[in-house]
Amino acid sequence: MSTPDILAGTWTTAGAAAAYTDDDRSPHDFRTRVEVAARAGFTGVGIGYLDLLEAEKQYGYRGIKAMLADNGIRHFEIEMLLNWFVTDGRRAVADEQRA
Repeated sequence: MSTPDILAGTWTTAGAAAAYTDDDRSPHDFRTRVEVAARAGFTGVGIGYLDLLEAEKQYGYRGIKAMLADNGIRHFEIEMLLNWFVTDGRRAVADEQRA
């Protein structure tokens, strides 16, 4: 019997991030979050959009990919796209993030 893949969602490793605010970035660096998740047995990680932007600035997409592979992380998700369904100004931000 094989062990199931388990994903550490963004809030699993985010620490004291201000959830559901305009700035919900984690105070923890992406590398730390990946390494902690891997040591805990997770095979996937999720991060928020703003955390992805920070990680990309710091490591680049190739660096992110290598870091995930080096830690045995096989699944990566970007969480979460809000306001894709509204028709007011919030939709423009959601469209930009999705692009």
